[in-house]
Amino acid sequence: MTAISGLDGQEVRSPSNDRHASGLGPAIAGIVALAAYIRTLLPGMAFGDWGEMQTVPHVLGIAHPTGYPTYVLLAAITELVPIGSVAFRANLLSAVLVAGAVALVAAILVRLEVRVVFAIAVALAFGAVGTVWAAATVAEVNALHLALMALTIERTLVWQQERRARDLALVALLIGLALGNHLLTLFVAPFLVCFVMWAGRTTVRSNPRLLVRSVAAGLIGLAGYA
Repeated sequence: MTAISGLDGQEVRSPSNDRHASGLGPAIAGIVALAAYIRTLLPGMAFGDWGEMQTVPHVLGIAHPTGYPTYVLLAAITELVPIGSVAFRANLLSAVLVAGAVALVAAILVRLEVRVVFAIAVALAFGAVGTVWAAATVAEVNALHLALMALTIERTLVWQQERRARDLALVALLIGLALGNHLLTLFVAPFLVCFVMWAGRTTVRSNPRLLVRSVAAGLIGLAGYA
């Protein structure tokens, strides 16, 4: 972080450098995590649910309940990338998603005014947890769940601080997409909704259309079940 001297001789932080550092830290965390995950990535086919999540997107089928439509559609799009086998692409998607979640954890901490170096360290520690790392090495719906939850929380903080209507609509869309991926979202979504309604009670009360648009965005996110 660069500092400049003010008129009184005191050092003043440059806002542009603050923004640069806050963006660079999460990027570093994500890249380091991705490199580690790729080194331990399963190179081919898997068995059980993992094998199912490698094959179902390829045929645009329906997985075991609850179907995981958000994951299936995303994985099907990922298959268009001409890298390795179909199974490898599905596994690689998990590595990218969990690395994105690691970067977003760092971004959340930076937004909460944690020093960048500590944010990177905590994010990498999160990414090194056994269950998190395991989700990053094979086709796994939990990889997308981690990424969507991290992005939803990060965007909720952005909305809470900046109060832009599009951010709230994006939060609602992400919650809908997350529900279309894994029902574990039901344990998180109510707390996020309560936080938004409490933190933005004045904004929502003065602009009912904002609530309507957000509900509509959430329903769009759930469209995968249609």
